[in-house]
Amino acid sequence: MARKSLIQHGLILKNNVSRIVVVGTSGSGKTTLAHNIAKKLNISHIELDAVHWQPNWTPVQKDVFLEKIHHIVSNDKWVIDGNYSIVRDIMWIFQS
Repeated sequence: MARKSLIQHGLILKNNVSRIVVVGTSGSGKTTLAHNIAKKLNISHIELDAVHWQPNWTPVQKDVFLEKIHHIVSNDKWVIDGNYSIVRDIMWIFQS
C-alpha cells in the first residue's frame, strides 16, 4: 500500500513505529491492512488466527496460545492483526 494511501486511511507512519496492532470486525480487512503495513515498514506480520488455529480448525490450547503470543510480542518490530480478548492486554502493553 502506497504511503499516500496509508495517509488517506488515517495512518501516519513514523520511522520510530515498531509495534502495531490492527483490530476490527470479521471480514473488515485487518489482515490485508496489517500485511501491507508490515511490508511497507519491512517488519514481521503476525496473524493471530494463524497462531490460534491448528489443522482442521482445532484451537491451540490456551496456555500454548498465550506462550506463543508472549514470545511474539517480545520481539522489537511487528504488526499483529486479530481480535482475541485473551491476548489483547498482552498486545497493548507491548505495542508502540
